[in-house]
Amino acid sequence: MKTSMEIKMILQTYDEIGTIKGTARALGIAKGTVKKYLKRYWELQNGERSRISPENEERVIVRLRKKEYDLRLNELLEQNANFPKKQRLTALKVYRILEQEGWNVSYSTVKRRVREYKERNGPREVYIQQVHPAGRTVEFDWGEVKLTIDGVEDTYQLGAFAVNNSLYYYARLYPKQTQLEVMDIHQRFLETFGGVPEEIVYDNMKTVVSDLRTKTIHPSFLDFSSHYGFRVRLCQVRKPNEKGTVENAIGLIRREAFSQRKAFESLEEANAYLEEACAGINERIPATRKQTRVQGLEEERKHLRPLPGNLWENYKIETRHINRYSMIQVDGHGYSVPDTYRPKVITIRKWIDRIELMDNGEMIAVHRIPEEKGKDVIRIEHYMQTLPKKPGALAQSAAL
Repeated sequence: MKTSMEIKMILQTYDEIGTIKGTARALGIAKGTVKKYLKRYWELQNGERSRISPENEERVIVRLRKKEYDLRLNELLEQNANFPKKQRLTALKVYRILEQEGWNVSYSTVKRRVREYKERNGPREVYIQQVHPAGRTVEFDWGEVKLTIDGVEDTYQLGAFAVNNSLYYYARLYPKQTQLEVMDIHQRFLETFGGVPEEIVYDNMKTVVSDLRTKTIHPSFLDFSSHYGFRVRLCQVRKPNEKGTVENAIGLIRREAFSQRKAFESLEEANAYLEEACAGINERIPATRKQTRVQGLEEERKHLRPLPGNLWENYKIETRHINRYSMIQVDGHGYSVPDTYRPKVITIRKWIDRIELMDNGEMIAVHRIPEEKGKDVIRIEHYMQTLPKKPGALAQSAAL
């Protein structure tokens, strides 16, 4: 049985030489083989045949070629395994070698086979079972959940803590996950927890890690962790098993709280509902424990460090330019500035729920941050000097 390329070579050689005997001698095959494929070719030209090789013969050839390809690929991979790690062929290089040798195979197939070979022949990853003493380790992570708040569907951030010893869970919803949200949920958790653990485990989130390559802790978060007295421990990259407790917690909390209800009037209502769901989870006995999560928490509190005496002030100081409407822009919202404030730049203190406008260290105005995206906050009293000069602007002003 000949492949399509071999049959094509027989026909081309016959066209050049013109005799069956000469073709057979040039290709090193029997004259009967040349006659067979010439006869089939002529029958194909006369419409007596739909293909040169019978269908079953083509299938046999394909199987034989696949077997040869498998042997060649395995040969390359076995040779590759004997080289130092940094000198081994990549899947792309293996593909190019096979392509140069005439194998008709796609890169995705080669890449899949290389991955399967590594999984089959690589070292088996072994995990070390951990024991978590009371008060030592807590894990933190974010998840996402789709909710409808005040009639608008959006994606919200689900921050969660899981205590490794008692398996106590704590969670809260936020519209985004900046460093302010990270610190806010930590403060709320530690107050609920009743103390401070030895360490909290994180993946390489940007709000905690300022440089992923060197695993440098963000300076402001390092100050925050020093204030409360816990150690920051980072997972290895792409090793979710190192914080598997909180990964499982997020999945369980999301299913328990929001699998049957996802519409709420406000984010506060959604968080109250979430708090009830977590309370229900914490009243149950985990499969690997002999008491409820709440009972385990009571035992754990005996081993916690005390909370600091002074509260961490969770805000960021920034500056903003004031536009001609006496407004500033902060995170997509516009806020009015009192027209009695003369400079064109103002210092603000950005809290998680409000914006404070400052003048030489004194607060001159405060705005609540609206839940609705893109909404401006304008207070009419911030234009008391301007309105007497422009009385016609009052009727259609955005403040009213």
